[in-house]
Amino acid sequence: MTVAFLVDVPALSIVFTTLYVIAFGVTLDRLVWVITADLVPVLGRVPSLEN
Repeated sequence: MTVAFLVDVPALSIVFTTLYVIAFGVTLDRLVWVITADLVPVLGRVPSLEN
């Protein structure tokens, strides 16, 4: 049972979505740049990031 089933508060979903986005931006967001830097050669890095 989650809070969403017990309490019908639309503002609560906005708060939790905002917290999720902030937590992702602080933690896993940086990992994408590390993976791109390791997998793509230097000459192909700029064209691959433009898409």
